[in-house]
Amino acid sequence: MKFTFASQTKEQAEKFAGHIKAERQIDSSISEKDGKFFVEYSLADCCYDKPTSSCETPCTPSYDDLSRVTSYIFKEMQYQVNWLWAEIQYISSRFYAHQEGHLPPIKGADKMEKALNTLGIGGDYEVIKPVVYARANGGLEVDFPDAKK
Repeated sequence: MKFTFASQTKEQAEKFAGHIKAERQIDSSISEKDGKFFVEYSLADCCYDKPTSSCETPCTPSYDDLSRVTSYIFKEMQYQVNWLWAEIQYISSRFYAHQEGHLPPIKGADKMEKALNTLGIGGDYEVIKPVVYARANGGLEVDFPDAKK
């Protein structure tokens, strides 16, 4: 039975083809049509008992035969979906692992200014330092101006 796996990118199609080659020892071919890439591969046909009598006219398969074929196709579809989920999980974990190497959160305008200068982009950005105004006239009034202005 012939199965097809469709992908938007050639890299993913090649990755799936490599996966089924390594895990299941199945050869495949990759083709392109309308900007999509298709991995075509064949598996042994679904096995079920042949009718005991020879039919000169097409035989009607039994419910059990159809159930076996349907189950066989469903299992292969489930295999492809499981591979996709594993690939999404891998990409997700790599994304979060990649974030660990980025700069830590910078607290304070002074440290932000130093970080921008170290990166060589200090002239492209203006760091506005927060200012606190206080006045004491029998009480304390504090004003925190909006730093976005």
